[in-house]
Formats: sequence, C-alpha cells, structure tokens
Amino acid sequence: SLRDIRFAMRRWLSAVGAAPRAVADLLVAVGEASTNAVEHAYGPGGGTVTVHLELQMPDVLATVRDTGRWRPPRGDNRGRENRGRGMQFMRNCSDDLRIDHSPTGTNVVIRRRLDEEAPQ
Repeated sequence: SLRDIRFAMRRWLSAVGAAPRAVADLLVAVGEASTNAVEHAYGPGGGTVTVHLELQMPDVLATVRDTGRWRPPRGDNRGRENRGRGMQFMRNCSDDLRIDHSPTGTNVVIRRRLDEEAPQ
C-alpha cells in the first residue's frame, strides 16, 4: 500500500541522512508515480508496483516500476477536473525525472539531492 511505501521510505531516508525537504519531495514524487501506476497501468485485476531507493551520493535515485500498459483511469470522470497535475508535481519535487516506457511496463526514475536545497 502507499502507506507502507511512505513508512519504509521515511525510515530509509532518515537512515541515510536526507534533509526534511528532500524527504518531503521524494514522498510526493514517489507517491505520485505510484498512484499513476495503479491508476493507469492495470485494469480491475490490479498488478504490482515496485519502489526501489538507491543512494548515489549526494543523491537518492528512486525508481517506481509497473509491469502494465498505459490505460485511462478506471471509473467515471466526476471530480477529475483537478487531475492531471502529477507529472508537474514530480518534476517540481525532483532534480531529474525520467520516464521509460516499454512493452513490459514503465519505469519512473526520480533523482533528488539529499540536502535541504530545493530541486534545480
């Protein structure tokens, strides 16, 4: 669950000395990428989303991977007028954002410095 991902990320980021601003930014960016994977990669049967964090001093590299194929979100469109901003949130919270699509799924790779500085 997203709650479990956030809990594990906070613990790991704290252990590697990430500044509070970096932790907050990474939680937002990875949360958005994970939510997008759940909403767009899989049908009603669901699927797997994996999150991998890697320390590459002075940065953290976060990879969110799904094995689905892009599709419109499930359900009706009510309340969706305020949607579609996740990509911009991810860009604003990262120093570098890369999205790799392939026939076997999508990787969202987020790079963020560990220090307190806002992303460049």
